[in-house]
Amino acid sequence: MIYKDHSRRNNIRLAVLGLVLAVSLVIVIYINIQLGVEIVYTHFFYLPVILTGLWYYRKALFVAFFLGVIHIYAGYVTSGLLSFPTIIRAGMFMVVAFVVGHISEKKDRFYDELKRTTHLNHLVLQAVGEGIFSVDLTGKVTFANSAAIKMAGYGPEDITAGKVNLTGCLKQNGQKDFGEDCPVKRVLREGISCEEPGGVFMDRDGNIIQVEYSCTPLREYGLVTGAVVVIRDITERNRVDNEMARLDRLNLLGKMAGSLAHEIRNPMTTVRGFLQMFKANRENVKREHLDLMIEELDRANSIITEFLSLGKNHIMTPKVQNLNHIVEAVSHLINADAAKYSKQVKTELGDITQLLLIDREIRQLILNLVNNGLEVTPIGGEVTIKTYLEGEQVVLAVQDQGGEIDPEVLKWLGTPFFTTKENGTGLGLVVCYSIAARHKAEISIETGSCGTTFYVKFQNSGDLKNWQMFH
Repeated sequence: MIYKDHSRRNNIRLAVLGLVLAVSLVIVIYINIQLGVEIVYTHFFYLPVILTGLWYYRKALFVAFFLGVIHIYAGYVTSGLLSFPTIIRAGMFMVVAFVVGHISEKKDRFYDELKRTTHLNHLVLQAVGEGIFSVDLTGKVTFANSAAIKMAGYGPEDITAGKVNLTGCLKQNGQKDFGEDCPVKRVLREGISCEEPGGVFMDRDGNIIQVEYSCTPLREYGLVTGAVVVIRDITERNRVDNEMARLDRLNLLGKMAGSLAHEIRNPMTTVRGFLQMFKANRENVKREHLDLMIEELDRANSIITEFLSLGKNHIMTPKVQNLNHIVEAVSHLINADAAKYSKQVKTELGDITQLLLIDREIRQLILNLVNNGLEVTPIGGEVTIKTYLEGEQVVLAVQDQGGEIDPEVLKWLGTPFFTTKENGTGLGLVVCYSIAARHKAEISIETGSCGTTFYVKFQNSGDLKNWQMFH
């Protein structure tokens, strides 16, 4: 089909060129040669020369040479002389043919290259696995690749006909519409790029897809003319992350089971001793003894409650809360584990602002970091948990008194299944980095001869209230 169209266009060009050339020759032959008029009308020869240059590039030189000869002959017939201006004009035909042919060839090559690049870009956009679509200032879809169309469950004709609002497929927690606070509308309004690490995309049948997406404004002459949205399906990645977190929790629970049994046995021994004493002599019952028994039982209950909470699967919904409260909640469990190894855990909790946190994940993060610190801290040493404000960030710092981490080991920390422990799984820090990423936090490490400190820095910016977390 393309070959037929090209052949047809070429035939039309040849017919037009032949007609123009014939008319020009007839005019010159009739006026200059037949009538013998001295005025040379070979200006008409520029028209076929230019047309040949536009369509056939430097082949116009042959036409220019032929017409130049006709021009010189017509001048000779008219004046009886081979004048220098006549020869110059014949030469100008050659110059015009070369310039027009050269420019036209360059232009067509540039156009072909542009067309080839555009086609290649289109193929690349259609081949990528992420959904990509663009919208204009009204929110109308101007382009959507095959992945975006498939994700939305619509046909290409629905997209091009403007029947689909892909922006409306992005939902809030609970599958609610964003309304005017939609990230895409915000980008179109403010002209600032945004990235959402967790979100929901609802197809035409109401099926929910867990996604992360970014939105970037399109600019023309400095003005925002639209936006491009890139959507990535993270359902499988979330499943893997959750499974890794579950395995790490099981490993953590196994490690802490011995400490838990020891810490529960102590209050039970205390209570049993008092009960035996009361059994022997009821008159020995005193209020302070009963208070001590209740305190010991409450302590055992708090340890068991925290231990069971770590093992349960909860709906991971972020809540606005204080990081200090979570640290205090796990302190009993942490101290129970530290006491088993004759070590201590010290807390230095500063005055910090509230954050949007998933309670269970932050508990797991703290327990992992503290557990790692306790393993390398010598007997009698201590691990310190600190919280404080640093500019616009809330910082959680876990400092141990172990030795310096080898640089070769340091660069591999956080790599799945990499561990220096004999019975380690290599998942603890991987889960910590994953939890930090979901909370828009960054983990950094400082290590030296006095020990190592892990810093978890949470963003304390105003847009956190709009952040939604999905799994």
